[in-house]
Amino acid sequence: MEIEEKGPGGWTPSLSGGFVLVRMPIGVSMNGTVGMLVGRYELPGFIGREVPLALDENSETVLAARVPAELLARGETLTLQVRLRSKDGGERTVFEKRLTIAYREDGDPRLEAVRE
Repeated sequence: MEIEEKGPGGWTPSLSGGFVLVRMPIGVSMNGTVGMLVGRYELPGFIGREVPLALDENSETVLAARVPAELLARGETLTLQVRLRSKDGGERTVFEKRLTIAYREDGDPRLEAVRE
């Protein structure tokens, strides 16, 4: 199985201001792998809900997370993950992207890739 980033991700504050929608376009090649893929996000001390990803053998989708705005503090690391669940109950991370929360001079938030 191969999963790769397919362009720049981004985020959009909700109109109510309570949440931020984070998006990361990805391409998935299952290469015969069997199982269910789920997307989720993590922040220090918080794990977001899992969202099933309905994909064909080779397809593209957007990994999306609806994150409570109050959890997005400057310098925190947001981790986006794709996890594979096998039929026997096993689970493993097959894609992970770590982003740091920063702010521009005008006060608008942005996400920066964490250099490993």
